[in-house]
Amino acid sequence: MKPSGRTFVLLCAGEAAVVLAGMASLPAAFLLQFLLPLLLFRESFTPFWTGVISAGGYAAGLAVIGIAVLSSRHTTLPLLFISAFVVLLAVVLLLGEARLKRRYGGVT
Repeated sequence: MKPSGRTFVLLCAGEAAVVLAGMASLPAAFLLQFLLPLLLFRESFTPFWTGVISAGGYAAGLAVIGIAVLSSRHTTLPLLFISAFVVLLAVVLLLGEARLKRRYGGVT
């Protein structure tokens, strides 16, 4: 099921609530950040095991980021690690796409 335009507005309002909660308490903000997509996009988790695996992976990733931020008491170092991971992931995806295009799409 495709999310409606109302879902996007609710997501934006929820993210504003996460930022406001982060000003008061970072652990509360991380908990709210975990619950927000689960509540808004619950149709995406309809097969039970798909939902459990997706929510578990999301929780694990958010826990790693939360532990990194809360343990260092500074956001620059965790932000650099997360940025490096995202860049590495983008390069891997681009290389995989190029490989698939070369293999199945012919040389362009």
